[in-house]
Amino acid sequence: MSKLIHIIGTSGSGKDSVHPILNKKLTADGYEVINIVEPGPLRDLAKSYRLRENKNPYTELAIFSTDRLITFIDKIENRLNDKTESKNLIYLSARGILDTYVYQGLLGGVDLDIIAKFNKHIPMPDLTLCLTCDPEVAYDRIRERSLKTGEPISKNETPERIRLLRDFYNDLKKCFTNLNIKYINTTKFTIDKTANLCYNKIKTFLENEKKN
Repeated sequence: MSKLIHIIGTSGSGKDSVHPILNKKLTADGYEVINIVEPGPLRDLAKSYRLRENKNPYTELAIFSTDRLITFIDKIENRLNDKTESKNLIYLSARGILDTYVYQGLLGGVDLDIIAKFNKHIPMPDLTLCLTCDPEVAYDRIRERSLKTGEPISKNETPERIRLLRDFYNDLKKCFTNLNIKYINTTKFTIDKTANLCYNKIKTFLENEKKN
């Protein structure tokens, strides 16, 4: 059976940077890796809406949930439950459904049951790597990225908001006690070090799965 692995966390924690590195490492190990990045097909809409001053969390929920469903149908659905499928297939996603529970749910105030209904066709990840970071360090990384790319900084990327979001990400374990969530604090680590830590946790998970 294939495995769903999500990399989630606060802005500035390094999830977008480690994602392609993990793809290369796992591919070199002989795994077939299907890369997923959220948002996907509705990326432009999602990115423009998140910069609005008076955005509505229910509208944002609808955008991200629709985007996720399109990706699921296009890339995952046909192969996910095929019991004859290669055991070496990994869906590696930068961001995922748990980010919606944090941003639109715990932060935005949308009831978690409503989020579950919007995403009822979306499987939960087999392994989640949640990256967190000291808010001031994360903000410095975000400013550096903004200077390089010209991408604007959203109101969810201030040190104060990152601190709040970090607490919400830490609360996921209480909300989803049945999920396999591993936390990595990337504050003092380079991207390569963070990628290696993520890789080791993924390899441990995959090896344990082979034994079961």
